[in-house]
Amino acid sequence: MSRITSQNPLISIIMNCYNSEMFLKEAIDSVIQQTYKNWEIIFWDNNSSDNSSKIVKSFNNTKIKYFCSLFNEPLYSARNRAIEKCQGEFISFLDCDDLWDKEKLEIQSKFASEGHQIIFGGYQVVDKNLKLYEKVLRKEDNSHLTNKLLLRNNISIGTMLIKTKILNENKFDEKFNLLGDFDLWIRLSLIYRFKNIKKILEFSRKHSNNLTTKEDYKSWLYEKRYFYQNVFKHAKVLNYPAIFIFIFITELKGFLKIR
Repeated sequence: MSRITSQNPLISIIMNCYNSEMFLKEAIDSVIQQTYKNWEIIFWDNNSSDNSSKIVKSFNNTKIKYFCSLFNEPLYSARNRAIEKCQGEFISFLDCDDLWDKEKLEIQSKFASEGHQIIFGGYQVVDKNLKLYEKVLRKEDNSHLTNKLLLRNNISIGTMLIKTKILNENKFDEKFNLLGDFDLWIRLSLIYRFKNIKKILEFSRKHSNNLTTKEDYKSWLYEKRYFYQNVFKHAKVLNYPAIFIFIFITELKGFLKIR
C-alpha cells in the first residue's frame, strides 16, 4: 500500500458544465452540504449559452473556482483542462445533473488517510424528480478488477476519489467522446489497486437529455474498437481473458445493429 496521506486533505471537485442549468443548483448544494468541509469546486464551464454561469456565481462562495472555456470543446478535453486547475491532493468528479450523499467525501477521506489512492463506491439511479430506481453496488474489492470491468463496467465517475498525482500522470484520452471514463478505469486498474466502498455515494440522474441515442451507436462501436486495440498494445492480454469476451460482444452487437 502507498504511504499514508494527510488526515484532512484538500479535495478538488471537478464539475464539467455545458448548458446544465436545469439541475445545477441541486448538484452544487449537495457539495456544500457535505459533512467533509475541506474541498474546492473546479467549475469548468464549456462555453455554455444558458444560465449556468449565473447560477454558479449566485452562490458567491470563494471555494467555487469558476473557469469558462473560450469555445466548446469535447468532454474529455474539458476534463483534462479542469484537472490542470486542481489544487487538492485528491480529485473527485460530479456531473451537473447528479447528487452526492452528504457523507460521500468524509467516508472516502478516511480511506484516503489509510493510504488508498483510488476509491469508489455505489450509486443509485434516480429520475428528474429524484424518484429512486436501481442501486448499483460492486461486490468485489481489488481481485481481478480489470477482467471484471471488461465484463461489466458499472463504476460511476461521480463516486470516484483519485489521487491528483495519478490523474496528472494518466489523463483522459481525448480521442474518446463516449468511453473515456471506462478507458481510464481500465488503464488505472492495470497499475493500481482500487478500493471499493460498498455504500451508495452518488445519486445518478437519468433523464431525456443524457440518454444515448441510436445516432451514437456507430461512434460507440468505433470507440470500443479503438479501446480494445489499445489494450492489445499496452497490456499482456493473456492475463486478461475477459478482453476476448468484450471483443466478441462488441462485434456481435455491431453486426446486429448496423448491418
